[in-house]
Amino acid sequence: MSFLNTPTDLELMKMGLNVHEPTWLLGDNFDIDALNQSLSNTFPQYGAPTNDFVEQQTSQNPVFPNVMDNYCAKNHDLVPEVQRRWYATLPRNVVCYDIPDQLQGRSWVDNGYREGLLLKLQPRPSNAALPSADFLWDRYICREKREVLSLVQAATIGQTFGMLSGDPSDVCMTECFHGTVIAWARQGGLFKSKHVMINSLEDPGLGVDDMWKEWIHKEESIRLLLGLYIQDSEFSVTFHHEPLLRHAPGRIPHCCSDEAFFAPNAAEWYRLVRRDQSISNNGGEADSSMSQPSVSAPGFQQAHMLAYASLANIVGSIQETKASCLDKVAIDQFREALLSWHQVYVGHFPRNQPNYINLMIWWHASFMALYADADLLERSIGRDGREVAEQAKKEIDEWATSSEARKGVLHALLVLKHLEMLPIGSDPAIHVPKAVFYAAMAVYSYIKFMPKTGSCYTPSQDEIAIPELQVSEPVGPSQTGKKQTDASSFPPVESSTLCSAMDLLRRIGHWEISRKLSSILEVLMDDLVVN
Repeated sequence: MSFLNTPTDLELMKMGLNVHEPTWLLGDNFDIDALNQSLSNTFPQYGAPTNDFVEQQTSQNPVFPNVMDNYCAKNHDLVPEVQRRWYATLPRNVVCYDIPDQLQGRSWVDNGYREGLLLKLQPRPSNAALPSADFLWDRYICREKREVLSLVQAATIGQTFGMLSGDPSDVCMTECFHGTVIAWARQGGLFKSKHVMINSLEDPGLGVDDMWKEWIHKEESIRLLLGLYIQDSEFSVTFHHEPLLRHAPGRIPHCCSDEAFFAPNAAEWYRLVRRDQSISNNGGEADSSMSQPSVSAPGFQQAHMLAYASLANIVGSIQETKASCLDKVAIDQFREALLSWHQVYVGHFPRNQPNYINLMIWWHASFMALYADADLLERSIGRDGREVAEQAKKEIDEWATSSEARKGVLHALLVLKHLEMLPIGSDPAIHVPKAVFYAAMAVYSYIKFMPKTGSCYTPSQDEIAIPELQVSEPVGPSQTGKKQTDASSFPPVESSTLCSAMDLLRRIGHWEISRKLSSILEVLMDDLVVN
């Protein structure tokens, strides 16, 4: 027996749990195939009624087909169901509006009722003195930098919870509050934070421990600022507007490597930062581009937070360009930026690790943003109502027949395949649920609006010869050792892809946003089945 008198695994095997095996185990004559066949014949697939049941009900009740047709038409109306389940739109209900019981069944009202209603509708101003606004300045604005840092940290964590809650009121509230958090960060001087070189901290009067503490405080500010850039990019993707921050090349600060940031003591930290700085001085600076603003090797490249924020910087730039004009020239520039990001960062993270998988999911989702307008996809399924969906019909039809649609679908399939590699016990990054949702929406829109050819779409070798699909590593254990992605890496584009996306969204994490997005995909899946 082990600690606290709990049996070990070996002792559990010796307890004799299988003493009565001959009395309850089935014999050799048991035909499991016959049992499975009888069960499959008895129970209809997917819980649907059998043909005999439908024929019997139809013969006994002649209006049964009409009832079923009306039921399908009523319960599979796409637009109201999508609007009801949408995760980022507040319901358009009048607040505190209630119909008085006295009006029910009345065809006229007298003067007494009008006077009473007038009194009820009059505003009731408070007689109490209004509070002074001085406490806002004393408590939140006129603070030291360390206190402002803690305030912005708490607000950023709160925004993350609001984004993942799946409640429309929480999502909209955090998006409105995001500008306030940015203002606090500006007033606290966080946007002036730059990468800290060890030479600037060396002082004869400071020991290694004191330098470590000062460096930690500055590095903490840099990583918090990178988190604000990531959240700003996420809000711009969710609500389809330009970001509040400037996501221009070279604007984000550089943090240190993860190894140095998680150093257990001051001596180990000093050794690591000295090593990274010496390699950086010998290796020089990398060329600046939209995705790699002067990134040095290897410390910067091995920082997961910097890789994450650099990719968010590209996504934010895409959203900002979409607000004006995302033409072919801009698409080519962003494609080169994403390819450069892949070359700089991806090789420094082990494959099949959560950090690598999360980054690759967002990388492919960024290409989807170039080839598919997420706002158009949402409008076409009824996010803003039936009239807006009808107005988007022509545009979505043109997209479904274009080559950009096929490229977007290929990246959508890779998003889903990378998510299948994510360990079930790990929490995905905040961008993963929406990336999976947009991937499934791209597949749904392509299946529904493309011209019907009688067979599902299977990509050809020429269609997957684009650079971003060839530089990305093959996905899955069966592709280990291959140099390039080929057509066999992609499954056929069919409605079962939505089922896989729904199942993956229900499995990943414990946040309600995943289940909310899965419920929307359930409506889309029903629409494909009915129509």
